[in-house]
Amino acid sequence: SRYFEANGTAYMVMNYESGMSLSQLLKRIPRPDEPMLRQILMPLLEGLQAVHEAGFLHRDIKPSNIFIRDTGAPLLIDFGAARLAIGGATRTMTSILTPGFAPLEQYSKDGNQGPWTDIYSLAAVMYRAVAGDNPPDVVTRMKDDVVMQSLIAARDRFSPGFLHAINRGMEVDEKKRPQTVPEWTAMFTGEAFAAPLPPPAAGAVAT
Repeated sequence: SRYFEANGTAYMVMNYESGMSLSQLLKRIPRPDEPMLRQILMPLLEGLQAVHEAGFLHRDIKPSNIFIRDTGAPLLIDFGAARLAIGGATRTMTSILTPGFAPLEQYSKDGNQGPWTDIYSLAAVMYRAVAGDNPPDVVTRMKDDVVMQSLIAARDRFSPGFLHAINRGMEVDEKKRPQTVPEWTAMFTGEAFAAPLPPPAAGAVAT
């Protein structure tokens, strides 16, 4: 709501909220089901769309920056890394990232950052909740990508469309990701066709 400078540093002020971070919630409930994750995800998508429509990118979406109120309503917090995205990918941006939740374009000051950048990070948050482990660093994925296999292993607990939307949001190549939040949201709601993930490879064992 405001910021101020004191003690040789700067502070951002927000309303007091009662609840816990998503990272804390996932420690209490390590294997949330799809209805619970949708209840968290869908309001976040609406909020993120509003942020993008205002011309900003969050650029640091991760479980610790998603706050779950006591009512169950999610809140996206910590806009310390947020930047104006006017002009889309033409602006040079500082490299601020959280390994596992940051897409490849955030590793370079001249990376092609846009709404698809935040989409990757939020998809990675959903991956964390589905797979029960932090997503692999995107640089590691370029050599050995296990994201799809991990999502396939969860198909007994989640719908194919839900897993497919997460997989699409975590594409390493930003051009292959949904380019806007409404486009990605349509994959979760079924308004856009979501091809199911391929079946496990012969002899593969789901863990």
